[in-house]
Amino acid sequence: MRRICAATAADRPFLPYADVPEMAAIEHLDPYLSIEPESCFLAELDGVVVGYIVGAVDSDRFAARLRRYRQRQVPAVLLDAVLLVVGGRARRWATVRALLSRQWRAIRGDHTNPCPLPAGRFGGDFPAHVHLQLLPSARGHRIGLALTLAFEAYAKRAGAAGQ
Repeated sequence: MRRICAATAADRPFLPYADVPEMAAIEHLDPYLSIEPESCFLAELDGVVVGYIVGAVDSDRFAARLRRYRQRQVPAVLLDAVLLVVGGRARRWATVRALLSRQWRAIRGDHTNPCPLPAGRFGGDFPAHVHLQLLPSARGHRIGLALTLAFEAYAKRAGAAGQ
């Protein structure tokens, strides 16, 4: 999953750390695997893992748990930032600044919701959210649709009205 996350980071050039694709997993994969692993699904094509979907059935509850997760991760992520600078892998200051800013907010008890809408805006018909990543070779095979439908069925069984 981390390989896929890094390989598809360039698909999201708006990320402040797109020059270090491995950082995408720190922000957009690891929290889901740690906090709500039961909401993570893989896709295979010809016996090779080519995509995944990770998400949360209750985005507001996930956001609260994410705050605690980020606070516990501060030392490890700060070490990663130092290694990026010392090793010369972070070619842009914005990369390190984004990582350090995230950690400063975590230390203060603040966090950024992993979703495009702020916490508290979900509820109602759309309490769940997902992040879907597919390798370019897997696109066009309806794998993204299959993953989305699998998550939707899982979320409904878990009590979520929608995503």
